Amino acid sequence: MDKTISLILKAIAKKLLSRIISIDRGKLTSRVALIRKRHKTSLEMGSEYGYIQCVKKHIVTKTQGESIFTYDIEEGDKTCQCTIRCEECNICIHSFSCSCVDYCVRFIICKHIHFIHKESSVGEISVETRREDLEHSNHNIVVDENYNEKHEIENDAIVPTLHNVSLDAAIHNTLTVMKNLERGLRNVKSVDEVCEIQRTLIALERRVNSSESMTNLSGLPVAQRKVACAPSNKSIEQQRRFVIKKENFLSKTEVAKQMYRNIKNKNDCY
Repeated sequence: MDKTISLILKAIAKKLLSRIISIDRGKLTSRVALIRKRHKTSLEMGSEYGYIQCVKKHIVTKTQGESIFTYDIEEGDKTCQCTIRCEECNICIHSFSCSCVDYCVRFIICKHIHFIHKESSVGEISVETRREDLEHSNHNIVVDENYNEKHEIENDAIVPTLHNVSLDAAIHNTLTVMKNLERGLRNVKSVDEVCEIQRTLIALERRVNSSESMTNLSGLPVAQRKVACAPSNKSIEQQRRFVIKKENFLSKTEVAKQMYRNIKNKNDCY
């Protein structure tokens, strides 16, 4: 027992000493190595990646063939000073959160976060440079009095185009989904599954046709409402009832009285 306790104490002392040394000197862990590798990968991200700035989050888009993949990145605690960090970007694991597998499963700073930080840093530098140029410029500022009218004209010209572009993109994505569905349908091996898919597609076709008819009839006057009729399952004819008539059975007292009268009549005859 004493030998076991002494061995355990020596092992704990070695672990504590190695921990103190690693904290003081710094140690390259596997997670930090992956973070550095993702930083190098973010520098090689090409034109297929895009960047969208939203109010509360950033979106990284990746175009691959006819498909578009998106990754949502939200800002976190930028004042955190934990050890799981990228020294070149000066951010830690809690500064941003991403919806990709690297962050959600491996819990490392993924290439999308590095990409967002790089792009936002470039944007901030360009804004500061522009501001300094405006401060040091000696040109007179000319106020455009017709700015609001020009802005309204540009808005009226741009907004319908954006709606058309978004509609075309949505239709294109829907057609891509239908093509993928057609490829997956060829691999179905059960008749029941095919029938279920067919019923779903018929319902979807009716929905599309109804939306087209509503669009075509939007300029016509509103038709009068039809009188609500009772559903077919409510107007059911009642079936004939077959009733079996019960015979009139005598009660016990009446049977006893009848037997008594029969016996008395027999005695009178004798």
